[in-house]
Amino acid sequence: MGALLVTTACDEAAKKEAMDLDRAFLAYREADNARRPELATRLEAVPCTSKDVCDAKAACVATAKPTGEGLAKKHAVEAFMANELTKLAPGDPKALEMLGELDAAEKLLVRGKDAMPACDEAMRTLRKAHGLR
Repeated sequence: MGALLVTTACDEAAKKEAMDLDRAFLAYREADNARRPELATRLEAVPCTSKDVCDAKAACVATAKPTGEGLAKKHAVEAFMANELTKLAPGDPKALEMLGELDAAEKLLVRGKDAMPACDEAMRTLRKAHGLR
C-alpha cells in the first residue's frame, strides 16, 4: 500500500509539472513576438523533476530561448534604426555593429525555428502520457 501511495503521489507531481509546462509553452506559443522573450524566460524557469517533463522542457527551451533572444536583438536593432540611425555620420561603426546584431538575431531565429518540431513532438507525447487536453 505504501508503494502505491508513493507511485500515485509521484504520478500526480509529474502531471502537475506537465500541466505547468504545457501552460507555459502555450502562453509562449500563442504570444505575439513582443512578449515572447519574456515568456521564453518563464518557460525556462518552469521547474521539473520528472524525466519526461524535463525532456520536453529541454526540447522547448531549445526553441524558445534562441527565438526569444533573437526577437529581443531584432527589437533592439529596430528601435536603434527608428531613433538613432539618422543621427549617425556615414560609415559610423555603430551602424555596422547594428548590422552584425541583426545578423546574429536572424541566426538565433533560424535556430529556434529549426528546433520547434522537436518541441511540438515532445509536448504531444507529454500531453498524451499525462492525459492533458
